[in-house]
Amino acid sequence: MVVFCSRDNLYSRAFIIIASQITICSFLNFIPQMAIVLGGILKNKSCAEYKPTWVSVILATIDTFSFIAILHFTFLLAVNRLVAISLPKFSSIFESTKIYFLLFLAWTSSFGIIQLFFRFI
Repeated sequence: MVVFCSRDNLYSRAFIIIASQITICSFLNFIPQMAIVLGGILKNKSCAEYKPTWVSVILATIDTFSFIAILHFTFLLAVNRLVAISLPKFSSIFESTKIYFLLFLAWTSSFGIIQLFFRFI
């Protein structure tokens, strides 16, 4: 439980915001997987007839994007907890509008990685 405690507050504002972003990304990762599985069950066709459609391509893109975003936000949360517990003099990074800038940077870097990934592969 040391991971969830900071020096001043049990749940800091930055921790709650980053954890909510991870929750959103987890749902974004879960929904395409369920849509692909349920779509395959409802179609009731064999796997030998698999042909990629625009729906499966879009859902695969959302799935990959949300996975990369989960990695970014998990790293951001780990850095937040490191700063809160071990390096409190750097805690100004996760205060006020700077946290929103970090969240924006994480979302845009995830989107940029996906764009590069699908453009060059």
